[in-house]
Amino acid sequence: MNRFLARAMSVALIAAPGLALAQDGWTGFYVGGHIAATDTEVSFAGLGTSENSTGFGLHAGYNHNLNDRIVLGGELSRGKLEYSDLAFDEDLTSERVKIRLGYTTGSALFYGVAGYARISDSDEDEDGHTLGLGVDYKLTSNVLLGAELMYDSFSADGIDLDVTSLSFRVSYRF
Repeated sequence: MNRFLARAMSVALIAAPGLALAQDGWTGFYVGGHIAATDTEVSFAGLGTSENSTGFGLHAGYNHNLNDRIVLGGELSRGKLEYSDLAFDEDLTSERVKIRLGYTTGSALFYGVAGYARISDSDEDEDGHTLGLGVDYKLTSNVLLGAELMYDSFSADGIDLDVTSLSFRVSYRF
């Protein structure tokens, strides 16, 4: 057991400088919040309506530098969409599971997003997809400011729901 512990400590000491260098790029976990301006369009049997509203939520993810410029990551987000004109019984909850692929210029990360989206109220859930573009900027080595333009699409029982949102994000990177 002591030899195992000694070997593990040796490996950790040898690997530590390399791990520290990896953290200097975009590799690592992050958590944050966002506020969004949304445009929601609902259509059924050729009739449609829309509403501009606001949303807010939380996100968490992990990025990994594949090389000096390319970053691959994943993110989970959950938000609330607030409506006053559309005939929803209550505000809707949105959830996304996103894959992010980006290009970094050092302090800025430009990325594309694709993934799974779910929208729900207390009675029903609808599954859909999400696509988008975004940018994160390192204000400090741990604080990120960002913007994200997302398109979510849902379809069930002849009803189409499309949500386009522009989110402003603040994240803390570990």
